[in-house]
Amino acid sequence: MESYWLGFIYGEWSLFLAGIILWGLIIVSVLSFIWGLWKKSGNAFLISGFAFLFPAIILATQGGWSILYLLLVLLAFYLSHYVKKES
Repeated sequence: MESYWLGFIYGEWSLFLAGIILWGLIIVSVLSFIWGLWKKSGNAFLISGFAFLFPAIILATQGGWSILYLLLVLLAFYLSHYVKKES
């Protein structure tokens, strides 16, 4: 019998579900980063940093220049701190 998680069979749906979750987090991160730049919102930058943290860790394990994805997370957290400090 196959293992079930949220109604999906691991062999058929796990990679698809992981991709949806990761791309969803990346899209949320980009949209909240753009919102933070537009409205100068520290909370939007904070959401962007937390949303991109998990995908950035996964992407940074691929080697080479992929470690720079972690700098995007640090940039979002820095901008959140900077915007909150300025207001």
